[in-house]
Amino acid sequence: MNRRSIRSLAMALLSAAACLVASTSWAQAPGPGGGITMGAYGGGPGDVWRRVAKTFTDETKIPARVVDWVDIQPVIRSQAANPQYNVGLGNYIDAYRLAKDGLLETFTPDELPGLKNVPKAQILKTADGRIIGAPIYFQYYGIAYNKDLAKASDFESWEALADPKWRGKLALTRFIWSATYDLVLYAKLHGGDENNIAPGIPLLKGLAANAVTVYSSMAQMNGLLSRGEVAAVPYYSARFWGDAALPGVGFLLPKEGGLMLPYMLVVAKGGGDRAAALAWLNYAMTAEPQQMILNATGYIPLNQTVKLTDEQTRRLGMPVADLLKRLYQPDWTVVADKQEERVNLVEQLLSQVK
Repeated sequence: MNRRSIRSLAMALLSAAACLVASTSWAQAPGPGGGITMGAYGGGPGDVWRRVAKTFTDETKIPARVVDWVDIQPVIRSQAANPQYNVGLGNYIDAYRLAKDGLLETFTPDELPGLKNVPKAQILKTADGRIIGAPIYFQYYGIAYNKDLAKASDFESWEALADPKWRGKLALTRFIWSATYDLVLYAKLHGGDENNIAPGIPLLKGLAANAVTVYSSMAQMNGLLSRGEVAAVPYYSARFWGDAALPGVGFLLPKEGGLMLPYMLVVAKGGGDRAAALAWLNYAMTAEPQQMILNATGYIPLNQTVKLTDEQTRRLGMPVADLLKRLYQPDWTVVADKQEERVNLVEQLLSQVK
């Protein structure tokens, strides 16, 4: 899509959305500074989103700024009475829980025409069928390893994480994420799924028995891996792209596959300038910004019309279509609804691991 087309699309969407909301209080109360104020994860993702925002503003004349934040859930919840952001970037679990609690704007399919290029399985909806936000990109859960302490063949299977030879040499993420990601993936590998996580418990306990630490941040984990203080850890693919790649650390997708981790843009209820927010969401679902983000961060476009270069495909290790066939995509609404009870379960189970 060329720049003129992008601008035409955004302006048409802005005009249509303005008509839709002209009778609402939202239309009379634009957000901070008008236009878009978006919260995004800091570092590389925040930097590239700022470049996307500049391109969007250049093309549409709609002001857009991107501010780094830690996480979507606490920010939107704490500011519910007086939102300082009208758009946020987050994972599907957080987006679903916020929408369920009435803290997000929801949309009709007609308001988000870019959804036609997104796999239906990636479109998150409320119980009454409203669209929660704009699916943008994904990364996936695989295994990172220190090349001095292990080799790729050591972790061809997820089962290797429970091998006693790695006792005291691995790491485990915080319980909230081991209950949300690891447990669900390991259940799938052993015949269960997001509804039946019992089959995944033995592998998670095996990993915990081999773990020397529970890491609290990616910065901490990056250091542990790079310094060789741990040999391997279940980790995130986007950490191994371009400048984000860790020296002396490899990353692989085991033979059984991995867990797909998608992200979306959402709109805070009461955040202001709904029309501009819709134009921004639809722009973000087009090919140009998603290519820009992939180049900079390794987050893979959910827009199926995006054509990857040969170099991008080489760095991914396979075409996106083939990668998707190897990734498990659970029903995130189920995972979100059961997250709290499963975190409690994991805390109890792992407290017993010796």
